[in-house]
Amino acid sequence: MKSTLNFSTSKISNLDRGLAQKNRRESKFLAGLGQILSSILSILAGNEEPQISQKRDRSGEVFWRVYDPTTGESARFNSELEVRFWLEQRYYH
Repeated sequence: MKSTLNFSTSKISNLDRGLAQKNRRESKFLAGLGQILSSILSILAGNEEPQISQKRDRSGEVFWRVYDPTTGESARFNSELEVRFWLEQRYYH
């Protein structure tokens, strides 16, 4: 008995799109999980290094969020130069 597989181009395209969407969801999940695990390890290890992240506000403008685990303070800066100044003040004063 001979069986034949018939796949149309549209069926294959639909399968490809479905797999691509699944891979993107898994990648986002793994990236989020990695960030959570990194945060937990930093807390458990007693990491004293400042945490600096670049973000965008609702209008698309770039800003920097900093957090100092030694003092528990956080701040928002509008330029990299301001962040550098903050770091210098933290270490040299």
